[in-house]
Amino acid sequence: MLSTIRLSSKARALLASVAVLATSTACGEKKSAADAKDLVADRNGKNIALIFGASNGLEGVATDLAELEKLFKSSDYNLGFEAHVVPEATEAMILSESAKWAKEVGNNGTLFWYFSGHGAESGTIYTADQNLLGWRDIAKAIKKARSTPLKRLMVLEDSCFSGAIVDGQQSISNSYSAAAAKKQADAAAGNIKAAFAAENAPSGAYDAATLYEQIMILSASRKTETSADAGAGQGGGFTYSFRTVLKSLKAKPDAKIRDFITETQDETAANFQHTPQYRAEPEALVLDDFLWKRPGGAVGATGGTLMLALGADLGGDKFTAAIAAPQGTAKVGLCVGAKLACTDAKKVDLVFGAGAARGDHLVFRSTGNIALTDGATLTLLAFKADGSIADAVTVQSKKH
Repeated sequence: MLSTIRLSSKARALLASVAVLATSTACGEKKSAADAKDLVADRNGKNIALIFGASNGLEGVATDLAELEKLFKSSDYNLGFEAHVVPEATEAMILSESAKWAKEVGNNGTLFWYFSGHGAESGTIYTADQNLLGWRDIAKAIKKARSTPLKRLMVLEDSCFSGAIVDGQQSISNSYSAAAAKKQADAAAGNIKAAFAAENAPSGAYDAATLYEQIMILSASRKTETSADAGAGQGGGFTYSFRTVLKSLKAKPDAKIRDFITETQDETAANFQHTPQYRAEPEALVLDDFLWKRPGGAVGATGGTLMLALGADLGGDKFTAAIAAPQGTAKVGLCVGAKLACTDAKKVDLVFGAGAARGDHLVFRSTGNIALTDGATLTLLAFKADGSIADAVTVQSKKH
């Protein structure tokens, strides 16, 4: 017997369409490998890792590049990228290689961009030919090379003052005006925000606000901090730390990108006395993606994906609802709203309590009542024990 959700009288006309839409969108549906989200946005897409270094006397840079090349090419880690390493990178090399390989990234692909070397307080990096290069020019080169936005852009910098590309005036954002970006660019050379201003776009290029759909930036330090070079034995302190964290998390198949970031922050701060900074957009969707490729391309805990089953009693003011979620799901909630808003806020308007196991899934049943309005958008959220979101399914009711 399924428990009930009681509706307002106005909502009764919506029941049939809710049931149909929910079933066709989610019930019994297995997500394909292309839907399986981990470090790369699409395992079937072309994903490129660009690894730049400019030592300028830093002994650890060569170690960083050599170790990252092995990491990205390792079948054991299976990160999903085609890696290209550019040692002793000059300004021209960074710009040309960034453009060349960004163009090769698939429409649903991920570009991982990494630099190891000296950094300036402005947020710019020192290239091998002793020039200062900012993300204003790097982003402009990437933008010119592409006709569509990057699905996901990941930027990691192991350099002093690299937090300047994460927060404040130099943060990456898809929501700002061209005038503001120009003002910021005039105020600070290498301003990463200004890189996406409309006036920098070539004629006929796509809108400046669509360079990327998703982004994650992780810097070695705050914008006011220097970053440690641990020498040829370990490499940069930040890079050594995140390599150590990846090795540790390899034993945890359900590790999330969020885990990688927070543990890298802790490891770096404890051992090298500077604190990595991050920025992710949309934060919940990016950081709650898995770190590792899921077995068989499945999303969520072992056993399959979130499923929705609805049944309507059109003779009354109620309909019955139950959720089938994978084993390992700790809680299921219903959020009245779109997926992005619900996942970002982890908003739950109605909790579903755990019921009996059914096959390789658990059945969750509603624990209270909720009223719906005409055209309501509903998002079902499955939570892991640590509070992170394992899966989300959105349906929308329409009045007939």
